[in-house]
Amino acid sequence: MKVEIFIPCFNEEKNISLLVSSWAKVIDKSKGYNIFVTFIDNGSDDLTKNELRTSINDSKNSKLGTITKDNNNGYGSGIMFGVKESSADLVGWAHADLQFDPHQIIENLNDIIENLNKDEEILIVGERLNRSLIDIIFTKGMSFVVCLFSRIYIRDINSQPKIFSSSLLKNSNKLPNDFNLDLHIFLKARKLNYRITRIRLSFKDRIFESAKGGGTIYGKIKLTFSVFKYLFNKNFYD
Repeated sequence: MKVEIFIPCFNEEKNISLLVSSWAKVIDKSKGYNIFVTFIDNGSDDLTKNELRTSINDSKNSKLGTITKDNNNGYGSGIMFGVKESSADLVGWAHADLQFDPHQIIENLNDIIENLNKDEEILIVGERLNRSLIDIIFTKGMSFVVCLFSRIYIRDINSQPKIFSSSLLKNSNKLPNDFNLDLHIFLKARKLNYRITRIRLSFKDRIFESAKGGGTIYGKIKLTFSVFKYLFNKNFYD
């Protein structure tokens, strides 16, 4: 079985060296499957592209790679730039913010894949631990709003990683270019009766810069309006 995780990086030059090395340390510890990690320079205007190339070359690990998207058209657009070209059985993404240890992901994947039934369709999602009270309240509020519109309750919508059977994206139309891609994948998986499995991950504060999604008050407001706009589209999980 092949698993491929894409990590979109937008102006993350300060994080890149630590990010790549953290994955290089654990990527060969997979059991019963081959995992590849591809870092996407999502239209950065800093030195992210150069840092990725240097750090991956220094790692000397063929399971780490990088691709470049020349223009930044959003978080979701950057992810799909890579995902749509993947031939993996399980495909997905994680963030570049160094807020979790990749070792936790590999350990959980080892157990899940070992017990995965043949042809079983699955969505594997992180569940963030050790978060601030404000972040927990905001996340629960967004889950409530989504439930009002969709009648589906989803906790921790923007948690990372998201790894799923590649069939989930077949016949998908109008995939969101922004952070609503996380919500879209959840709703589509529920609609198609995929098994949803949670992995509990200890989250840390960012070392450099601030989160580009809902990590700040401004980000939370922007994300809220974006989710409402997405949900008002009655075909939101087609």
